[in-house]
Amino acid sequence: MTDAELSNRLERLERENRWMRRVGFAVVVVAMAVALIGAAKPEEIPEMIEARMFRVIDEKGSPRAQMDANGLRYADENGKTRAQMNADGFVNVDENGKTRAQMNADGFVNVDENGKPRAAMTANGLSYADENGKTRAQMNADGFVYADETGKHRAQFGVVEVVTPKTGEESRYPAGMALFDANGKVIWEAPN
Repeated sequence: MTDAELSNRLERLERENRWMRRVGFAVVVVAMAVALIGAAKPEEIPEMIEARMFRVIDEKGSPRAQMDANGLRYADENGKTRAQMNADGFVNVDENGKTRAQMNADGFVNVDENGKPRAAMTANGLSYADENGKTRAQMNADGFVYADETGKHRAQFGVVEVVTPKTGEESRYPAGMALFDANGKVIWEAPN
């Protein structure tokens, strides 16, 4: 065998070897793909999940929310409880640990930073109180009442009960309006 023939034969074997390696690699890739596709199962949805507690943690691993048999609790980034819901109702707490809002079977109450109720919604209606705790506005089935800082009614809409200053006569209007002065005397009313 001459050098040229040997060189041609070696070159042909190298080409065949490269081709075989490529085919072998392709076969391995296809086999792996088939195996992975066969191993992948469609997502199954369980009929029931049971646990004593579910906890949500933030990216730092700190617990932020928790649900267990006692209710649901949300904590801020410092771990302080900020909101809680259980069989007694819902409570929202500020960063100082003071209750700021509360909702239960009796209704909803919003509390200021000093712990004084400022707004409430109950079966009796809506009410708003000033920073001294005096009710300033109220709305219920009978209508709307606005009071001044001393607590005296200054405006009333809806069912209005007034005493006419000249006659002392008491009147009740199922749909009326009245404005009162600082002494509680009617200064304007409709109907009149």
